[in-house]
Amino acid sequence: MALLYHPSLDPSRVYAGSDTRAFGLLVGAALAMVWPSKALRVQVSPGARRLVDAMGATGLVVTALLIWRTNQYSPFLYRGGMVLLSVATALVVAAAAHPASRLGRALG
Repeated sequence: MALLYHPSLDPSRVYAGSDTRAFGLLVGAALAMVWPSKALRVQVSPGARRLVDAMGATGLVVTALLIWRTNQYSPFLYRGGMVLLSVATALVVAAAAHPASRLGRALG
């Protein structure tokens, strides 16, 4: 994505190309491998619960900032911003999927 993006050209190909957007699917697949929801326990320590909630809240804040501060023509999106958005989304999904997360209940 960073190699194909040029600020003076239409970014449609870079944005919509499956070869340039595969990282989003791969981040989600990696999350599914390392954070299997069936293996997560309801009973966790208070520190672990705070960590899970903090991860999710951080992901929400990063997502909100990216929505607020960028648009489809922002060079930052094509030079790492979309990867950052994918990781932030994975943090929110990980927190929401954890049965001990207060953030997951709030989002539900």
